[in-house]
Amino acid sequence: MADETFLSYHLPYRLMRLRRRIVALSALPLLGAGLSVLLHPGIAPLADPLVLVTVMALWAGFMTWHHAVFPGGWTEALPMSLLFTCLLATTGTMTAQAGTPALADLKVQWHVISLFLTFVAGTVLLVWLLPAALMALPNRTGRTGHRTWVPVAPEVLEAAMVMRPGETKGHHRCGAPDAEGFFPVWFTANLPDAETFEPCPQEMGYKARIIEGEDGEIITHAVVPETGRSSMARQRFTPENGGTRYEIEEVHDHFNAFTRLLFWLDDAQEDYVTAFVDEIEGNPPRAIKQQLQDMMISRLAGWMVKNDLAGPNAGKGR
Repeated sequence: MADETFLSYHLPYRLMRLRRRIVALSALPLLGAGLSVLLHPGIAPLADPLVLVTVMALWAGFMTWHHAVFPGGWTEALPMSLLFTCLLATTGTMTAQAGTPALADLKVQWHVISLFLTFVAGTVLLVWLLPAALMALPNRTGRTGHRTWVPVAPEVLEAAMVMRPGETKGHHRCGAPDAEGFFPVWFTANLPDAETFEPCPQEMGYKARIIEGEDGEIITHAVVPETGRSSMARQRFTPENGGTRYEIEEVHDHFNAFTRLLFWLDDAQEDYVTAFVDEIEGNPPRAIKQQLQDMMISRLAGWMVKNDLAGPNAGKGR
């Protein structure tokens, strides 16, 4: 039953919501293939259309599977895509001295094995280095906007999405306001435990205050106490076609150049709205932000710790 729910409910949503990221990371290695052909015209194996289509189809299939199973795992998918792009650029002379068929040649086989081992080792290294470096880029104050139609009545959607002091709404919990009108907002993120790598819900939060705007606008001023980063969001809930035309315009200093691109690639604003719609309708959460934010490496690490192949009990009792 769980498999049927995944295939019919979660899988279509993940592929649709992450479509931009899937396409981008699937197509990125074409740059490496093109560089290989450009540097070694006439001998590059990727100059053969059949070889190129086969390699890219296999890579696109792998990226699609990765996003379906690990929807929050961009920290792994991006390094893999970049590394695969670089490795394809080095394949220009791989089959230059090979016989026919090339894959039967021992040197070609060893070259393929070395590329695979480099890919695995490089991915492990880049997973820890690249995302941290990209997230550390300087933030800039910017403006984002989004509008969508939701099959929910305006007053119902507003009641679910606009945080109010003392209320609990789905995966959000609000506290009492202070003298300035700011009240704490807590929400739960599903992250792997730092030691066991098992799913471990962790509570995070920010503080907010509501400013009633004109003509039905609702303005929310939010601040992250630990960093001081803030946002000012204008939301509007307009009746339309039996549902709601939801609009949001936000000015904030949360993004740098990379995270702003990732926000668009992940269709994150629509994902945010989906989380509330599912809660209103009583459906299981589909939103990417509510799924376990893990990846292949953390799953492997968790399996190794569970079987005492890694961690504090590694090797004991054997």
